[in-house]
Amino acid sequence: MYRYSLTPSCGMLKQNEEGAGRPAKNITDVSSFDRAMRDDLVLSPGNLGILFCAAMIASIGLNLNSPVVIIGAILISPLMSPIQAIGYGLAISDSTLLGRALRLLGLEVVTSLVAASLYFFCFRQSIRRLRKF
Repeated sequence: MYRYSLTPSCGMLKQNEEGAGRPAKNITDVSSFDRAMRDDLVLSPGNLGILFCAAMIASIGLNLNSPVVIIGAILISPLMSPIQAIGYGLAISDSTLLGRALRLLGLEVVTSLVAASLYFFCFRQSIRRLRKF
């Protein structure tokens, strides 16, 4: 019989092959989940580049009035880690974790705003020509 349990690192269901009468193994380890939350609160150059590209793609989607492109940009943006850490920090009342997560989220929002501003500033002539059609 197959039983499912939630893995803390990716939030996906993992299939366990167990006996009929036995419950699935508890694979949620609080210390590893806590460590993963704290380790994910780093703005690496790779995440910064992906965030910048996601903001540019979202700006293009806004410019073309395309919800599909905007949702695609949302899916590739790395904003979920600080949002999860904010929720976890509030749940366990850890002000240090909450502060780090809020700072990272603020920095990522500012980065997204800079990317979108650059896009609309650099391509404003093209945007005007597109609106004429």
